[in-house]
Amino acid sequence: MKITAQLYRSSLFFLLSYGLLYFTYKWVNPLEVNPDFFAYYPMIQHPFHYGVSQSPWVYRQLTTLIAHVIWRLHIYYPLAIQFHDSHYDQRIFFAQILTNYLGVLIAAVLSAALIDRWSKGSSFILPVFAGLLCYFNFFLQDTTINGGADGMSWALLAACYLLYKLEKPYLFGAVLSLSVIQREILPVFFMVFSFVALARIWREHRTGARFQLTVFSWSLLVLIVYFVIRMIVRAPGNEYQVNEHAQLQGLMGFHLSRTYVTEVLLGQNLLIVALGLWLAVYLRLRQIDKDILPLLLVCLVLLIVSAMTNIGNNAGRILALTTPVVAIEIVKAMVMLDGKTKQSFYQP
Repeated sequence: MKITAQLYRSSLFFLLSYGLLYFTYKWVNPLEVNPDFFAYYPMIQHPFHYGVSQSPWVYRQLTTLIAHVIWRLHIYYPLAIQFHDSHYDQRIFFAQILTNYLGVLIAAVLSAALIDRWSKGSSFILPVFAGLLCYFNFFLQDTTINGGADGMSWALLAACYLLYKLEKPYLFGAVLSLSVIQREILPVFFMVFSFVALARIWREHRTGARFQLTVFSWSLLVLIVYFVIRMIVRAPGNEYQVNEHAQLQGLMGFHLSRTYVTEVLLGQNLLIVALGLWLAVYLRLRQIDKDILPLLLVCLVLLIVSAMTNIGNNAGRILALTTPVVAIEIVKAMVMLDGKTKQSFYQP
């Protein structure tokens, strides 16, 4: 990947999207849409002090560490905003929003880079379009750029996905390890992808099993390390989320309500577009991308985990973490429908 191309796209995405940063900072109130900010607020002031907040937020240190650096560097835009409370420093609020915005920007750049690789550098507009699609996610302003931690999770997922596609096991393992202090569900994504790839390799007698087995094993190890840390550093709050009996009760007690459909399932606007396009590809060309099956399985697993941990309609924002990958699938399906290429992006 050429550095100049990445810098050019980064500048383009920034110029096209900084209005979203401004609008979120000025008008989105975490009291109304994303109260997670109040759990992260003391973490930004005191990184890696596990007694300042509750579980599970206190284990997600990467976003707040970056926000802490931005805050300490006095990077700040003074502005009269909707959220104002004398108990909370507006500079810290800005640092958290800027961190998440930068996370989405990184995710967009990496999604573009993946499409650039898939198209073999033959198009200018395709990579740009893939990156821009990240900014059209339903949850972007309310829960991603806002004061939570999802923006940097998008970036981490996109970086791991790029390294996964490039088959760089050591770099992949190093970057995925950061999920221990960022988002505990990211290893699940790659466990599913590598498991499906291993099953396909075994069935079709292909090569590449060693890399996929490495990805699966490392992802499982990272997940185990997270739970070990959580057992050692016992922060208060939501203890039932790591209780097997409570998890089973949550799963058995789940029921599909109207609000769940509207706020979780219909909120996946990009995923719906991707599935619709790939259905059209199948009906017209009798082809389907091999990444669709693991992507759907990831979504199913995330919904099951969400039910087990009883997070309710917040499952929608969990699914939104897959946005960088979904954006890639949309572009690939459009290219297939356009008849320009029939090559597969998936190489187990």
